[in-house]
Amino acid sequence: MNRKTVALFAVFLAGLLFLGSCATAPQRVLRPPDAAGIEYLPLDPGALAYMYTDVEAARPILNRVGLGGVSGRQVEDILDRTQYAAAAVYPPASGQNAQVVAWGKYPSAGAGFYFAFSKDWKKRKSAAGKSYWYSERNGLSVALNSRQAFVALGANLDPFAASPGTPSPEGFSEFRRGAALSLWLDNPAVPLNRFLSEAGLPLQIPAEQLLISLHPAAPDAEFAAEAGYEAHLRIKTPSPSQARALVTIFSMARRVSGAAGTGGEIATLLPILFANPPVQDGAFLNIRTAPMEAGEIALLFGLFSVYSTQN
Repeated sequence: MNRKTVALFAVFLAGLLFLGSCATAPQRVLRPPDAAGIEYLPLDPGALAYMYTDVEAARPILNRVGLGGVSGRQVEDILDRTQYAAAAVYPPASGQNAQVVAWGKYPSAGAGFYFAFSKDWKKRKSAAGKSYWYSERNGLSVALNSRQAFVALGANLDPFAASPGTPSPEGFSEFRRGAALSLWLDNPAVPLNRFLSEAGLPLQIPAEQLLISLHPAAPDAEFAAEAGYEAHLRIKTPSPSQARALVTIFSMARRVSGAAGTGGEIATLLPILFANPPVQDGAFLNIRTAPMEAGEIALLFGLFSVYSTQN
């Protein structure tokens, strides 16, 4: 897997592809008990980005993700079985590519049979004494029961995070309420500034944290696919004075974004990103984009992932 070109969504799907090989008829999936308010994600610390998604609400976006060698039917089977998922993408130097926890309804008996009789998979014990399957050939660790799947991509990795997992940022549960997909980056300054520079806007944003959530563009729409999505961005800066300065800088960027033609695909997205004026909230900067179609969002996250994984 090329970490510099794959979107965060593709990481999520790639981690669950094994389900396609042991799938039966799709069944209605179940809601995780903590979906409304998430204090900890059951993922290891130290990731570049953490994501939590309502698969049904984000389905139009996830359907746009293409994975080489995987049929559309396999991807559909995985998504049909999964209601919610959390994923983390780690820096290349960590030796860990990604980790995924998914909630749904999975064929655990069939998967156990498949793993037991496959020469590529060996049974192991986690640090907490839980059983999981590891494939050295695929660099993949997997554990699942009928309601959850745990996946780690990387060599010799335990798919279970040490309890209690990674704490979500303060206010994340409220920020993501009603979102189809939400994520955060704890050290976003470098990739964010690379992204803007590539788009022809050489801004330097002292971002300490970046939260992003995707919501139906029309709050009363029954399906996000019909209304499109709008992204809410919340950027944490070192101080209120710096946030206030960024409001001025972003306001200027809004006026020139339509003329920034050196950024290729990125430049075409700038008018969407800067459609609304930024709003300061203490040391935070809040940005709401124009409505976007699923394809535009997949492109945006795919491009941003390139700059998030560069050294």
